[in-house]
Amino acid sequence: MATFPDYLENKTIFDEKDFFDGNRFKFYEFALFLYEEYHGCYIDNRPHVFTGKKYEPLNIDVVRKITIKYIPSLREQQNKEVYQKLKTLCLGNHQEQCSARYIGLKNGIYDTVEEKLNPFNPQYYITNIIDVDFDKDAQSDLIEKFIKDISNEDEEVEQLIYEMIGYGLYRDNFLQVAFFYYSPGGNGKTTLLKLLHHFYNPENTTALSFNDLNDKFKPANLQGKLVNIADDIDPNRIRDTGNFKIIVTGNYITLEFKGQDAFEFKPYVKLIFASNELPMSNDKSEGFYRRMVIIPMLRKFGKDGQKKDPMLLNKLITPHNMSALLNLALKGLKRTLENNEIIEPQIARKTKEEYQHDNNPVLQFIEDAEDKDYRQLPVVEGRNTDKAYEIYQIWCANNGYHHMNKFNFSKELAKIGYKTVSYYSRAEEKSKRFYKKDNTTVIYDTDGKVLKNLTEQV
Repeated sequence: MATFPDYLENKTIFDEKDFFDGNRFKFYEFALFLYEEYHGCYIDNRPHVFTGKKYEPLNIDVVRKITIKYIPSLREQQNKEVYQKLKTLCLGNHQEQCSARYIGLKNGIYDTVEEKLNPFNPQYYITNIIDVDFDKDAQSDLIEKFIKDISNEDEEVEQLIYEMIGYGLYRDNFLQVAFFYYSPGGNGKTTLLKLLHHFYNPENTTALSFNDLNDKFKPANLQGKLVNIADDIDPNRIRDTGNFKIIVTGNYITLEFKGQDAFEFKPYVKLIFASNELPMSNDKSEGFYRRMVIIPMLRKFGKDGQKKDPMLLNKLITPHNMSALLNLALKGLKRTLENNEIIEPQIARKTKEEYQHDNNPVLQFIEDAEDKDYRQLPVVEGRNTDKAYEIYQIWCANNGYHHMNKFNFSKELAKIGYKTVSYYSRAEEKSKRFYKKDNTTVIYDTDGKVLKNLTEQV
């Protein structure tokens, strides 16, 4: 919770007698005083007060912390009454968070357009402050070496990491991507994530897993956060990507805390996941893959690898090193804003292609089928759709895959050039559907006999 002694010391002369009529406490008058002094307002459907550096969500603890500076003799019930009235006053002053160009830092508000630090001011409706000073001259060989090492000395991956960190400071999801760190372990991934937690300030972070995003209540915790950092996400299959897509694109989403009314907000939180293996997903759409930036971490530390320093994190998170990392992140953010995109290294694109292939049993089924020259009949091309799907189901069971339904099976086949056509089946004496491509030469009946030779002249 924020403390605000500096801000409170600069008050005009306060006389608590002004807020009492005999023994009667003037709840409304005192709440109005606090509302004006602390610039009470409603931001993102929540009451806020300015506490010297940022706007902080108003709750009973914040009220207690304020009132004890003015009237320490207030009873708990009086604090609660002040809180309710102050909250109601805030409701009459709706404000939008200021432009994402402004970033809240420990020693001021950084303007990414003017590239300068401004003093704190209530005119900046900002709810996030990271506990890092801006020092334009700060540099750190240790920070740069660490990022270079975990990037396996791939300059594109280094650039991506800095751009990702800078993007996390920017309160707008204009890139519409999430980040997936993928590694077999022992490569600095955990140290990086702990470093990021410290850099962004724990108040600005959450740690929801991918599957937590579809929980009824947990996603509400993403409101007002800069980043969600989840280590060792569940490798089990991802079944629902609905909330993931909404959050990544920054569209309005309706959520609720347990026991409270639902509310709507526009998330700017950046999603960062890490795992030793990428989870398979039921969603195989281009929209899902387009929102993934997969960052492979290939450097090996410890046994049989580069020497491991168990005290490295403590060395990295000094105030000077954090200021140096901030400068590198701001440079990365500047590149991203100028290019209107984030770099995707060649190795990241290659890893994503491999993931798409591994995540799609239909592609593997087709490749496996085409690779087996001993088959007397094709398994899909020219075959009845029911028969092809039956073969696919058996293949999935034998190879440990979860099979998709027939409709989606046909959709995946359509993406690689298959279409369905109708022919009269002599074996079943009725019209049946068959899979064919533009260069298919033979259609096979349901009993395996040739039904139609497409090369013959009509």
